[in-house]
Amino acid sequence: MSTGLSGSRSNGTVESKWVTAACLQTMFVVAAAFRLSLDDLRGTSRGSAEVAFGRQVAMYLSHVSLGLSLTDVGREFTRDRTTVAHACRTVEDQRDDPRTEAVLSCLEATLKFWFITIGKDMQS
Repeated sequence: MSTGLSGSRSNGTVESKWVTAACLQTMFVVAAAFRLSLDDLRGTSRGSAEVAFGRQVAMYLSHVSLGLSLTDVGREFTRDRTTVAHACRTVEDQRDDPRTEAVLSCLEATLKFWFITIGKDMQS
């Protein structure tokens, strides 16, 4: 599911607030699913393998499921866009595992529900 948002945002605009809210919601969902804290996902260090993969999943979902640009996702996670691209490749490669696929499908459905019921109103 893509929102069609891409490109750079200036601070304070409705679009930049939407990007921040969308990434934050993704972080909440992933943190709950992976039993991590928001500080884990927003941290500047790589952290444990579990934290790193959780962060990669959150960046992947923000980009792929919500259609945010690599640059915007990187800005919200204080990472470079190339790091987000690497995260997307890593998570996509893990989708071959049926358990990972099941978890990602549930997370995508949760974010789709959020976008349809709440997130869409934030764009206007």
